[in-house]
Amino acid sequence: MNEFEMRVLLVSPPCLNDMPKEDRALFSGATKKSLELAHCYESVARSLGINFLDAGEIIKTNTLDGVHWDAAQHKNFGETLSHIIPTILE
Repeated sequence: MNEFEMRVLLVSPPCLNDMPKEDRALFSGATKKSLELAHCYESVARSLGINFLDAGEIIKTNTLDGVHWDAAQHKNFGETLSHIIPTILE
């Protein structure tokens, strides 16, 4: 790989978790759709010849709102990226 080639890591988000009752109507069907994202992202990455990471294999969304990550999940994600990115840049 030369210095002008782009090095890309496509990251699929983790699946959504259970949502509070008051948010379920707003996010109707979102949890089911989120289960398909990693497969779709991976397919795109493969077709483009770029790197892929399924964040759902590393982290989980919280159980408060089902969407966001808690501090420990952010830490895990950052630590994982700190190991993966150097291998992409080699």
